[in-house]
Amino acid sequence: MATHEQVVTAFFKYEDRYRNGSRIFFDDETNALCSFGRHFRLAVRRPQHKGTPQEILLNSDRYSSTTSGHQSLVIGVLRDLFPGQHFPRTSFAILDRHGLDPHSVEVIDFSPDDYRSSYRGHDDFETFEKNLPPGGMYWTSKDDDGEISAKYWHLVGGVLMRGPSFNKRWNRLGRDQEEVFMKPHNPDMPSLFLGGTDHTGYFTAELVDHKVKTMGQGFESLQPLPVRGKTNVLRQGEFFFVPVEDEALCLELDERFCKKGKKWWSLALELEQEWPLQSLRTQRKNWHTLYGEEQDKHQPHHTTQKMVKIGDTYYVQGSIRDREHSMVKLDTWHSAHHNRLVTAYSSTTLGLGVD
Repeated sequence: MATHEQVVTAFFKYEDRYRNGSRIFFDDETNALCSFGRHFRLAVRRPQHKGTPQEILLNSDRYSSTTSGHQSLVIGVLRDLFPGQHFPRTSFAILDRHGLDPHSVEVIDFSPDDYRSSYRGHDDFETFEKNLPPGGMYWTSKDDDGEISAKYWHLVGGVLMRGPSFNKRWNRLGRDQEEVFMKPHNPDMPSLFLGGTDHTGYFTAELVDHKVKTMGQGFESLQPLPVRGKTNVLRQGEFFFVPVEDEALCLELDERFCKKGKKWWSLALELEQEWPLQSLRTQRKNWHTLYGEEQDKHQPHHTTQKMVKIGDTYYVQGSIRDREHSMVKLDTWHSAHHNRLVTAYSSTTLGLGVD
């Protein structure tokens, strides 16, 4: 029987041999390299893009320690076969939630994985874990005495993809028996999807802007216009909070809150807004709930102690709480803005491991 390395090498070289190892095998018909079974694909070949980095798409889902070892083997074989060349990686499980096929999505742009390490005696060894970008996986190794001798960090690369979009929402029962929202396939309306990592983990979002051409433009397109270019913005999940610097407006907000702050807030959906916010009364007196889209109202998650609406803008102050994110405390008035995307799934929300 062929070794795992022989199977992986044969797969990427399109060789008609070494198809099966003890735990890794590949199938020419599906152009997929699998670990243990067809339920977990380590990588897919895309012959329509042969000769380019798009030819291979790697799966970044974390399934078990054994499959993680198989993924490391795949990366090592690719490094030997294609020195200096990088290939895109993304979560196949999240692609499935978007209704996307890893064999057919078009990769527009991608950034490679980022690896960092520090060893005992290095200048940054003691502070290594304090200066890492958010979203990566951190681990250590120990010497024979049980002391930490090395520290490692890995961040999954990002990818900008184009694939078939959807329209007219419908419901289906997901594999995990959760009801999820999907939309019927429309091959004539390709959409852009951005995969990347933030402080909550890995995510893939369907973008509003179909003119995006780079990863940087993709991340910028997620930000609402009032947020772009500002450095003093606080973020919690899909919401951005911009401090109000106009003293006169702050006084007006205080006055309005004193007059109406004790009243319950009823549902207020502004349909004419491109990205409406809603306020809905909660069970806790003088606390109000923010929503980003209408279909989110069954799952309230952002609350604030003060809220005032002027025109189409919501202003909030106090503690912003969410069960998936750390609390954000706003000591002064901030305007609240929802991100700009069609839909998004994250590894945290779906309970996935991605690395």
